[in-house]
Amino acid sequence: MIQLKHRLEFIAVLLLKRAANILPYRAALVLGWFLALLGFYGLRFRRAEAIRRIRSVFGESCTPARAKAIAWEAFRNFIFTAIESMRGERVDAAWLQAQVDDRGMFQVMQTRTAAGNGAVVALPHMGSWELAGAAYRVMHIPLFSIAAKQKNPYFNEYLNQQRARSGIEILVRGENSLKLVLRNLKQGKCFAILPDVRMPTPALVVPFLGAMANVGGGMALFARQANVPIYPTVLTRQGWFRHTFNLLDPISPDSTLSRDDDMRRMTRDVFARFDQAIRDNPGQWFWYNKRWILDPVNPAPAASEPPI
Repeated sequence: MIQLKHRLEFIAVLLLKRAANILPYRAALVLGWFLALLGFYGLRFRRAEAIRRIRSVFGESCTPARAKAIAWEAFRNFIFTAIESMRGERVDAAWLQAQVDDRGMFQVMQTRTAAGNGAVVALPHMGSWELAGAAYRVMHIPLFSIAAKQKNPYFNEYLNQQRARSGIEILVRGENSLKLVLRNLKQGKCFAILPDVRMPTPALVVPFLGAMANVGGGMALFARQANVPIYPTVLTRQGWFRHTFNLLDPISPDSTLSRDDDMRRMTRDVFARFDQAIRDNPGQWFWYNKRWILDPVNPAPAASEPPI
């Protein structure tokens, strides 16, 4: 029964991908808007939980109507992001010039990687976060990431292939992850990571959205071990069709601190900037993530190395 469900989900994704690539960009997003309308108002997919999360962060000053509006924008943005991910192979320099304001990000990263200097690019689940891979490919900036395994094996394989075609080198999570990431960083490549999810067991605890979040230490560990900066990067959607890539000031390792203190400092600073970006544009963030960042963790001993 589960296998049948996975097959049907995968077929639906393939049909949507075909439609998204047959239609012009704007028409594809119109299709996405209708699907978002169905999911949010018809099926009410995780809507109540998203609204609860929003009000838990912003408090009673955020009325139910305002929370619902934020939840709708976030869900619509997620569907738009999925459509754009499916069209990632079609992104070229002309499309980027027409649709994206990179605010100098591409030049900064091109200069770094051309000099053989890697970087950790930390993105929250904001704007069209999957678009970053296609943009880096077009601008000839080497980018790689570690893929989280999806429950649906068909969708897992599809998503990894889709990201690879969009320009991201995908590493398989495993025992050699640390060595592979460090090797690529030292070769002058950029490591993309979406760290704004909850770790299921105790890891690094940092202030975030008015509470304490338990997050992975991999982002800071990689930066520390490879001696490269972390560039917090915030993607936002302007209306439906335009995008802004905002490369924030880098956060560099500090060799005068102990490893643990330095990792905690870098992680805290990254999440402080994410916090502000989300408060400035709450409808841009993905409030529906199953690994809700402020959920309690399972009590278990911390690993010898901070989790990725």
